[in-house]
Amino acid sequence: LKPLVLMSVLLATLGPLTFGFSLGYTSPVSQQLTGVDCSNGCSLILSASELASVGAVVNIGGMIGSSLGGLVADRVGGTRTMVLACVPFMIGFLGTASAVSYWMLVVGRVLCGVGGGMVSVMTPVYIAEIAPTRLRGMLGSMHQLAAVIGILLSYVLGLRAFELGWSSLALVGVAPTMILLLSALLVLPETPRWLCAVSRQDDAQRVLRRLRGTSNVSAELTRVQQAVSAHAGEPKATLADLLAPEMRMQMCIGCGMHALQQFSGVNAVIFFSSDILKQAGIENSDVGALAVGVVQVAATLVCCQLVDRAGRRTLIFGSSAGMAVS
Repeated sequence: LKPLVLMSVLLATLGPLTFGFSLGYTSPVSQQLTGVDCSNGCSLILSASELASVGAVVNIGGMIGSSLGGLVADRVGGTRTMVLACVPFMIGFLGTASAVSYWMLVVGRVLCGVGGGMVSVMTPVYIAEIAPTRLRGMLGSMHQLAAVIGILLSYVLGLRAFELGWSSLALVGVAPTMILLLSALLVLPETPRWLCAVSRQDDAQRVLRRLRGTSNVSAELTRVQQAVSAHAGEPKATLADLLAPEMRMQMCIGCGMHALQQFSGVNAVIFFSSDILKQAGIENSDVGALAVGVVQVAATLVCCQLVDRAGRRTLIFGSSAGMAVS
């Protein structure tokens, strides 16, 4: 694995890491925002229903951002899409940190969701288009690993030992956003596939040479060009195409897997781990939430190692069985 590819993957995954941080944010600050714990001040107190909506509205932003991400990426490329995603991230975290009302928190959380939705769509595509073929499976899992690391980071920094209030914890999210913004502007290369798609073959060849560390990239460049040409020659898909009888099985499997994953309640656990564990009778619920985050990271690491060996189907069955048992 060449250094430029590794560096690009690590920097690109700062987007999912930031999104993961915003997902886990409400768990460690829930007791502060409801006035149960005022050790760091209680400048803003929410009701239980308001807190629940502050945690959940990030999903609304995520739906908006994911709808925009693919369209924007096709027009301006992966690196510029990351730059654009940093804008709602930055405004969202700063707005959350400076909130003086419930509605300011809601707007800040929605904006964080928009940025998160955009990077959730763009990051795995970006990684797949710069990674060597033999490593695409493993490197393609890095965005999910980064997301759960972001969740764990929010749980760690939310521990009382760090004495960060809900406002200060939100400001932490600005740091990876700034690094991603500067990286996308100054460091990250555009993907060869997008460069070929906009008829910049010379730039695509130059980027491929940097990514592969060799000048002999003619064969790979030809494959990329052929794939782009084949895709360009296909008619644009419509909603009617997705609803066609021959697509029903694929749509049921794809949409069903995503829907069942969400309906499992995993987001609620992430958003409010500390509260759930506290209500279950665990005295030190923040440490319990930290354990949840550690298990998530460990399981994702195992998946990254097995995805190209065991296959996707085996991992889906295994993880689904584990979820059912838990």
